[in-house]
Amino acid sequence: MKVLAINSSSRGKDGYTSFLLNKIATGAITAGAEFETIELSKLKINRCIACSKCQTAEHYKQCIFDGKDDALEVINKIEEADVLILASPIYVFNVSALLKIILERYYSKGASDKLEVTRSGLMFHDVSEKLKGKKFLGLLVSNNMEHATTEAAEIFFRNFALFMDLDHLGTIKRSSGKLIGYGKEPEKEALYPLIKDVYKELESIGRQIVTGKVRKSSIRKASRLIIPVPFLRQLMKFSFFKRKMVKVAAKRYID
Repeated sequence: MKVLAINSSSRGKDGYTSFLLNKIATGAITAGAEFETIELSKLKINRCIACSKCQTAEHYKQCIFDGKDDALEVINKIEEADVLILASPIYVFNVSALLKIILERYYSKGASDKLEVTRSGLMFHDVSEKLKGKKFLGLLVSNNMEHATTEAAEIFFRNFALFMDLDHLGTIKRSSGKLIGYGKEPEKEALYPLIKDVYKELESIGRQIVTGKVRKSSIRKASRLIIPVPFLRQLMKFSFFKRKMVKVAAKRYID
């Protein structure tokens, strides 16, 4: 089984997104899978310029930039993989521009004038047969614990899977990266021991990927909040509690 992870963090291998992907990779490799990560930050990928040349007889399903940048190589690897992981930090409440650029370039591999109905009953244009039915896992990484931070990106991943006829295994939402030092500061991680359980669950998800299924309970555990406060998600609904958290954080920063 081939697992391909697309890391769309501008920090590449130095970022927390890469750190978390490595946890999933450890589990997948242990279970016998081939695991490759593509760092988009290292590649040259031109943006789609909406010229629609890919829809003409001369360039049918071929982008004018094919062979002139790295996009086609990434697309080919996506189509060769059995499992696709799209991983992105949250930038301005959605997935990164790097990820959007490569996905927009994928538009050239479909026929926009050929209408179809997806397995979920949605009307959409032709999509590459090499993409349909592929297993897909999402990973969203942020510092903010607010649900609204990742909401748009979650919807984006869900709709991407529905319209592309992908088998959506789930989306992991990992917050509080800065709080624990982005996996690089053990002394900060020691203050939040629950993060160790999260990392173990990410490895478990990597192993589960090889079976073709990922338990919903594992997605929830890998997405859990790590601050040891009872009923934290419920308390986060109240502004007065958030203000108190901000004051405590500010005091620690000053100290």
